[in-house]
Amino acid sequence: MMPDFFPSEAGVEYESSELTMGVFRDEEYVEELELNALLKLERGAPQTTLTGHRHFEFAISEWEVQGRSEALDGVISLSLANVPQPHSLCLAAQPDGDFPSVISYNAIFDVYFNNARVLESQTGLGIGTGIMQIPPRGIDIAFQKAFELGDWSFRAGACKKMASMTEREFTAQADEFRALRED
Repeated sequence: MMPDFFPSEAGVEYESSELTMGVFRDEEYVEELELNALLKLERGAPQTTLTGHRHFEFAISEWEVQGRSEALDGVISLSLANVPQPHSLCLAAQPDGDFPSVISYNAIFDVYFNNARVLESQTGLGIGTGIMQIPPRGIDIAFQKAFELGDWSFRAGACKKMASMTEREFTAQADEFRALRED
């Protein structure tokens, strides 16, 4: 049974998901890059706007993403940049209930190729509509986290198969991702 309302109190969530991004070289499609993602977010308590729509803000406090590109023959990693992060938002689509809702994820991230940071402070935006529960399940989040490396471009994609995880699971996997990047 799905909940009728947003979580009533502030909280911390740990998530895993799969990201896909189209990879292009000189405007020609090369591959669909598949990445594993880990997300820690700090969710505020719901509030009501002046128009009667409920919403809550949240901040992404950790984000580690990693996947192997066959075309580039290396590992692409994304990690939150060490800068103040923008707030993200989940907003009820109508004033008489929390669901369906629209969720918007905002992040500023760095890009790594193998062990080297190749881009800093890239902006990213993810949008999901028709959200029926928090954390979102069973719906893809479209995102725009496009970036370029020389004549290679990484374009908009999707976040799929979102699943909750424990803090311990999150920490262990995030540490593994960071260790692989630092080797």
